[in-house]
Amino acid sequence: MKDGFNAGAAEERAGAAESKRRTNMFGSNKIRIDKDLLAKIERYAKIAGYSSPGEFINHALEKELAKLEGADTEEEIKKRLRGLGYIS
Repeated sequence: MKDGFNAGAAEERAGAAESKRRTNMFGSNKIRIDKDLLAKIERYAKIAGYSSPGEFINHALEKELAKLEGADTEEEIKKRLRGLGYIS
């Protein structure tokens, strides 16, 4: 039983540390990414010289979202999303 307790405590500490890494000024952020997609992200991030997969993801998302900047209305946003192939 003692071993189970120690393992549980270690898991809890690891979870708390991971949570701290994901926390920003708005609170905790968590997204799920398919395992195969994550493997690609990790590979491309390493090849491109990013410090982490998270940095690569942030940069890629910023570039994609920038394509929507300047749209004033919901209809204009939808039009741009259609043009980018995100919605039909």
